[in-house]
Amino acid sequence: MSIRSVLLHDRLSVSQKCRFLGLFLRTLFDKRFHKPVNVILRFLANDKPVVVDVGANVGNFSKAVAKQSKAGCTIIAIEPSFYVYSILAFNARSWSRRDIEVLCRKLALGDRIGVTTLFTPMKSSGSLRVGLANILEPSNEDVFSEDVPLTTLDNLLQSECLESVDLVKMDVEGAESLVLSGAEHVFNDLRPVWFVEVDDDRAIAFGESANGLFKFFFEGGYRAFVINDKGQLLEVSAPFAIADYLFVHHQSELLKTIET
Repeated sequence: MSIRSVLLHDRLSVSQKCRFLGLFLRTLFDKRFHKPVNVILRFLANDKPVVVDVGANVGNFSKAVAKQSKAGCTIIAIEPSFYVYSILAFNARSWSRRDIEVLCRKLALGDRIGVTTLFTPMKSSGSLRVGLANILEPSNEDVFSEDVPLTTLDNLLQSECLESVDLVKMDVEGAESLVLSGAEHVFNDLRPVWFVEVDDDRAIAFGESANGLFKFFFEGGYRAFVINDKGQLLEVSAPFAIADYLFVHHQSELLKTIET
């Protein structure tokens, strides 16, 4: 899916295409993830990490990793929405270099392999709320729908011939439990650092909760942290707000760095 194909898409209005161009231009200057990524990369044990960006959107997190990885890295950027995937794939070409590989995959991650429908809510103005795209059947709102391939995180790593992963960023609008259900090997055996956006309202829509997500990680041997304004990792015992949380396995070498 290319920039051109979005601009020529017959299901998109002229205003939606204009807003798409505005979004494309804004991504060129977006640095919202640069500070947290800088902190995370400093603590990772592997100086050439394998990173999986689940729910990559236009790629701001992947860009921050690619720009700040000093020794190199491999990034798998996962995004199901054709609208933002086109921007992700276009920009990722400029992030890749000899020691940095960015692989973009247009698909959704969940607890099975197959096909699912992605629903992107629309504002009353008609613009797409791309940051809220999810796989829940809408009840009372206008949406843009598209069928997308669905796979599991475990199967993804196998298909990409990756035997390890150091960091998983997950922003899936409440579908965390579905992604984790398809990541048993990654979660229990590979034990990467997880950087997860946690929103209780979104989780509840999927029949889960923020507390339930924390419980799942804790029972799996992980500890939870947030990054404060000074770039320090602070341990937390429960979710206290809509925020990005780091989950680190208690046997990870990373904890020794954090605690010193």
